[in-house]
Amino acid sequence: MDDSTPISITQLEQAINYWRSRSPSTGEEARLGREAAALATPYALLIYTGARELRAASLDEAGRQAYAAWLDAVQPGPPAAATNPTTNPATNSAINPAIKPTKA
Repeated sequence: MDDSTPISITQLEQAINYWRSRSPSTGEEARLGREAAALATPYALLIYTGARELRAASLDEAGRQAYAAWLDAVQPGPPAAATNPTTNPATNSAINPAIKPTKA
């Protein structure tokens, strides 16, 4: 994620809700967890100004880390076996004769 990455208000809300479910509010004042709190102020500013998105550069370091960790959690890469043709029989023509090798 670079500084120009757009982050919509919906994505911020989803990230906050993700962190709230992982680290519920605590204390009588219902204090937000660290990650949700890091995203709450930018979210509130979007609402206050009527903006629909912000750029990643608008987040402080804690907010960027919380948002990036949420992205990783909801958009994980493929498992290592799925990308390694020597260990995945579904994509390895030597193991699965139904797979025809392609030229690179």
